[in-house]
This record gives sequence, C-alpha cells and structure tokens, in this order.
Amino acid sequence: MPAGDDDYEGVAYADMVFEDIDWSEVGEHDPSHRAERRGTGEQNVQTEWATEACQDGDRWVRSAGSQKGLTVKVTGYSAMAGFVVTVIVAPKERPPARRWWGCDGVGSQAVGDHRVRGGAMSESIHETLAREAVEAERRADAEQRGEVVSTPGQRGRRRATDPSQVYPVRIPVSRLRQLRSLAERLDVPPTVLIRRWVLERLDEFDREQGEEILDPVLRGGGSLGANRLRLGRKRPTVGRPAADDQVVTGGG
Repeated sequence: MPAGDDDYEGVAYADMVFEDIDWSEVGEHDPSHRAERRGTGEQNVQTEWATEACQDGDRWVRSAGSQKGLTVKVTGYSAMAGFVVTVIVAPKERPPARRWWGCDGVGSQAVGDHRVRGGAMSESIHETLAREAVEAERRADAEQRGEVVSTPGQRGRRRATDPSQVYPVRIPVSRLRQLRSLAERLDVPPTVLIRRWVLERLDEFDREQGEEILDPVLRGGGSLGANRLRLGRKRPTVGRPAADDQVVTGGG
C-alpha cells in the first residue's frame, strides 16, 4: 500500500511539500459544495482555503486511510478562512513530490484531530479521486464516532519554495474562444497563457512603480519622502462581471 503509517513510498509525511494543488478533477466532491452534497450543516470550504491549509507551516500530515492507500490527509490553518481545514489530496508523481490532485476538504467543526496546531491507475484520475474521497470521508466519519483509531501522522517540516494558488478569472466567452485559439497555435494550455500574461504584467508594474518613485530623485527633486511616493497609473474601476462572462481557473 503506497500510504503507510510513517511514509508514502519512502517519502516521510513530515517531508511532503504541497507546492501546487490541482482541483480541476474534484468533480462532485468539490469542498465548496460539501454541506449541500452531504445534507449537513458542515462548513463549506473554498479550494483556495484548502490549498492554503496544505501549505501551513504547522500542518499535520498522514494517510487518508483509504483501501488502496492512494491519498494523504492534511490538516492546517487557513488564514483566509479563519479556521482549520482538513484536506484530502493525491500525488501527481510517484513517489510524491510537489504536485498534487485535490480530492476533498472539511471545515473546522468536522475536524476532531486534537494534534493539529499547537504507479499507474487503471481508472481515470477523476474516478480515482472520487473513490478516494468517498473512502476518506467514510474513514473520517468512523474516526469521529470513535469506531476506528485515527491514522498516525507527522508535523510538516518542509515549506514550498514558491507555493502556487488557484485563482478564478472571469473572461467573456468571445475572448475565451480567442484565448483557446491562440493557446492552440502556441501549443500551450490556455491557463498557462493566462498565468504568463498576469506575471508579466505584474513584473512590468513593479518596474514602472520603481521608475516613477525614483524619477524625482534622479531629476534632483528631493528625497523619497512619503509625500513624494507615487504608485503608478490609476487603474480603471472594475465593474460587475457581464452575463456572458465565463470563469476560468488556473494554477501555477
């Protein structure tokens, strides 16, 4: 079984790094609709909260306890959510490295773990993640009822060097077709283009901001006092999304 008591195919739980978590295959187990799916009053969990919890420096990592042992359970604090979140993830590489599939997420009131804070697959990845999520939920429910002992785990001790966060972007459908056409011509996924353009624009803004702040000094205009600080060009106000917009999510 890949996920044992102390490690996952030789990688200790304490050494796992959750640099990139892909939620594109989560399907009906999307944690943001957990309460509606289960018909309970549980806290829904946004995927960005779940990702942040996995990257918490005090996270607790262990096997999710599924029959095939393909998934890992991570519990950590999300500052965006303001509470502790438990997340089920599956590694994209074997043995696990930095890239993961997101399977499910549970809000703080369903977390009973007191230790927190202080190869090839014959089925599709979508089917695998769904099955693992169902089994992990059953195991978690049994642990909550005291029917089985919680799987042992380890405190995370490695941090991601530059963690990525998935962010939803609204794009008009007409421009989305243009984006996909251009991405196909360049032989890259559309989300890669979106990420590249956003990062390039942020880098450009940083350069412009630095030049505008330094400009008065270079022209002999005085010091860099607070009253001389300029923050770049004024941005147009962003209105509510149009009815023909479509949400695209992309991760690093």
